[in-house]
Amino acid sequence: MKRFTPTLLIAFILAGVAPLTQAVAASPSLAGVPDAAGEPFEQVWMRTDLPVAEGVADRTWMWGPEPFTDILTEPYAESPGESRQVIYYDKSRMELTNPDADPSSPWYVTNGLLAVELTTGRMQVGHNQFEQRLPSELNVAGDQGFENGPSYATFGEVVGPYQDCCGDRTGEVIQAKLDRSGQTSSDSALQKYDIENAYFDDVTGSNIAAPFWEFMHSTGQVWEAGVYINAPLFPNPFYATGRPVSGAYWTRVVVGGIERDVLIQCFERRCLTYTPGNPEGWRVETGNIGRHYHAWRYAERPQVDGQILFTKFEQDDVFGGPTSELYLADATGELMMNLTGDVHGYVDASVWSPDGSRIAFVATGNIGVPGELYVVNADGTGLILLASDVVGAADWSPDGSQLAFIREVSPGGPDNLFVVAANGTGFTQITSHALEDSDPRWSPDGLLIAFERQLSEDESQIFLIEPDGENEWQLTDIPIPQEALYDRVSFSRTPLWSPDGRWIAFTSLTGSTVPPPSVIDVMVIEVDGTDLTTLASTVGVRDLVWSPDSGHIAFDEPQYAGRDLDGSAVWIVDLTAGEATVFGSDYTNPAGPAWSPDGALVAMRGRIATPGGETVRWIRALGQDSVWSPAGRFIATWNFNAGLAVVAADGSSQWLLSDEGWNPRWRPSTSP
Repeated sequence: MKRFTPTLLIAFILAGVAPLTQAVAASPSLAGVPDAAGEPFEQVWMRTDLPVAEGVADRTWMWGPEPFTDILTEPYAESPGESRQVIYYDKSRMELTNPDADPSSPWYVTNGLLAVELTTGRMQVGHNQFEQRLPSELNVAGDQGFENGPSYATFGEVVGPYQDCCGDRTGEVIQAKLDRSGQTSSDSALQKYDIENAYFDDVTGSNIAAPFWEFMHSTGQVWEAGVYINAPLFPNPFYATGRPVSGAYWTRVVVGGIERDVLIQCFERRCLTYTPGNPEGWRVETGNIGRHYHAWRYAERPQVDGQILFTKFEQDDVFGGPTSELYLADATGELMMNLTGDVHGYVDASVWSPDGSRIAFVATGNIGVPGELYVVNADGTGLILLASDVVGAADWSPDGSQLAFIREVSPGGPDNLFVVAANGTGFTQITSHALEDSDPRWSPDGLLIAFERQLSEDESQIFLIEPDGENEWQLTDIPIPQEALYDRVSFSRTPLWSPDGRWIAFTSLTGSTVPPPSVIDVMVIEVDGTDLTTLASTVGVRDLVWSPDSGHIAFDEPQYAGRDLDGSAVWIVDLTAGEATVFGSDYTNPAGPAWSPDGALVAMRGRIATPGGETVRWIRALGQDSVWSPAGRFIATWNFNAGLAVVAADGSSQWLLSDEGWNPRWRPSTSP
């Protein structure tokens, strides 16, 4: 990530210069800007920042010493030619939306709602038009280059109407804290600063901290009509900042290499900071939001070799309603191809062949009913219908020659296990059972298939079978508990082979299926049926995944009403040590663990962590459905609030791939 150093206190150098009541100064020209084009911007800059530049006023910059861009044009629907002139300073962006308006109006040149755009990811391109991006991961305040206090994406979790909970808090001492993860807390030690809320904005429902409210009403030396006068800095208190979109939060921020307490509050246009240790006049500062916004808006996507398969909602002209399709996109999102446009109905349960040349998927006329199993080449050619009445996803054999799947044998009849060659030949039923088989998984060596078998309404167990249908046997025998209060059950489910082929992990629900929820055990058993071990006991299990070295298992414990956990959690169990690390229900509600290819890191909602429990990096864009690229440099992720995104694992860049896509899958043959 590019390092942006805030404009540091020029007043330290200029301290002691006596303010002037009147002075005549040559009008400074904007660097690289033609005089005529830059005059409206120049006049706005001169009013508040010329006094700072010349040492007449000892206060924070409102814009910065000089612009760091020439005049640019940016798309805006209501401007002439659907583009407007803008220029960027450290502290904001000036914009001229309507050059035919009254030049004497204080709103002739404006500064945009940059904080709203950075915290929500909604880039404004018209009065009511937006381009959805990801919120910015840049730090709101302090040094850039590492995770240092809350980011704009962090503030995105606490902005919006009435996010500053509980109404008017005027006069209340502020002791609320916000950390990088988005976790809010209260620290009574912060009462030592004696900073109160001074104003309640009933439009946004946010309270404004006293130092910021005073700043918004401040007076001082300004440049008007060729002279310095003492006057209000702003025509009205919300002129420069806009209305508050968050409350004020304390945090720890490193500034110039020194960690200190800083109070931060985001408004529509800017974020303000209050640093108790700064000199008078510089305790309240405007953040470098102009720099941050420019970096976010004009960030170049890295060159990434790789393709991502994902599912996307569409409109089906045949069925006349919403449906879903499979898309293949390059990792930058510049090239995108619909692979299933000729297949009608909901398309999902997609899985790459091991070599990345083909994709198997299931299409159904309605969610939750049997569908049709297809295979298609990665370039969209060679579509083959393999089977109908298919239930659930298919699983490729390790050599990519066959698929195992569950099929309804007859309407309303049992669901049994089948295999078929990827070219459509060799269609074979390999189990014949009066009830249901489900969830087939090939062993890593391709010699066995594990699956769940329903033995009765109250029991299911894990079975193994050879791909030709020979030598079927029962692997687990978890008894039905006799002491259960209600219906007595034992369900062994979701068999998952360890990468080394030694173990099968599965979940076991024993006891009662009625509330309160029974405990679900995560268990492992050796393929020969020995060494059955319970690794964890919880109230729910989702996204069970092995580490690449077969030494750990991670899973998501989803949120359930009526239990002590406020949100979801991620468990990581060390099989050798017999210990579990739990990422609890903090503000990010961790979910959807995904192992890096080398097994050193785990991505989950909101963060990247080590298996031992250390959070390496907070990335708000990471959702509950993430997958690492084959070489581990990038993560494709689905986030409910944003859509399908690609995130650099080192946190250096991120971008939105599709605001309607989900279920990302990297192509195995690519290695970004």
